[in-house]
Amino acid sequence: MSESTSEDKPAVLIIGGLGYVGRFLALHIHSHSLASTLRLVDKQLPELAWLAPEFKDACSRANFVQADASQERSLPRIFDLPDGRQFDYVFNCGGETRYSQDDEVYKLRSYNLSMALGKEAAKRKTKSFVEVSTGMVYAPNSVPRKETDKTKPWLKQAKWKLQAEEDLARIPGLNLVVLRLAHVYGPYAGRWLGTQLALAR
Repeated sequence: MSESTSEDKPAVLIIGGLGYVGRFLALHIHSHSLASTLRLVDKQLPELAWLAPEFKDACSRANFVQADASQERSLPRIFDLPDGRQFDYVFNCGGETRYSQDDEVYKLRSYNLSMALGKEAAKRKTKSFVEVSTGMVYAPNSVPRKETDKTKPWLKQAKWKLQAEEDLARIPGLNLVVLRLAHVYGPYAGRWLGTQLALAR
């Protein structure tokens, strides 16, 4: 079996590429040479993102575009590739991840972001648009949740993520995948979960 060339590999776009999930996704794709083109988009710069040394190449300036992806004027700079090519896979790892924000904050930074990206991905006929959502769209329960369980968001953040999921599904021609993550933690985890783990210890 012959090895695939760079041209055979997909072009991948990661929105929120310097966030916790985005940087590990970028590292995995880069380390395993899974993409012909890897582009990370984030509002903050790599130099200010507290990146550990192993992320240096995957999250380098060569792979990076600084932009607010919720702004329509930013979309051509984010999505355009040379020679009229298009991204095969778009991962939306962006959005507001802080807890206890006002509804308007989540609407602006999460919902509006998802909708702007979804519409652009549909227009460009992206093969797969992956909306990284949250498992908090399900009602809390001691029994593990299944995909088919009834949704009942228990945080404002989850309410707007679920609204985005539902409205993205209505965009004609959007090849949508919704990924509802549980609590994500691992090396360099901070914020709420890192604090809870440290206190539990």
